[in-house]
Amino acid sequence: MLTLRPYGRVGSGFARPEDLSVFQYMVEGLPSGQEASIAKMKGSHWHVLRRHGGVQGPWTGDYETAEEALAALQREVEAE
Repeated sequence: MLTLRPYGRVGSGFARPEDLSVFQYMVEGLPSGQEASIAKMKGSHWHVLRRHGGVQGPWTGDYETAEEALAALQREVEAE
């Protein structure tokens, strides 16, 4: 099962980390040799970036939430 770990946050002033908005997550639980990030880009949509064996692919997808992006990635991983 894949999970999201907050990686990049944005906010103003000296806010506590939990009060900042997350704009990027690292995905945990991928098979060995794979990595992925999910980030909020292009306005308010979320996209997935995968790396296999150190080779980075393009940003893909256009999801309303990070959780939707993670669910799509989970389906891709299960289909491989």
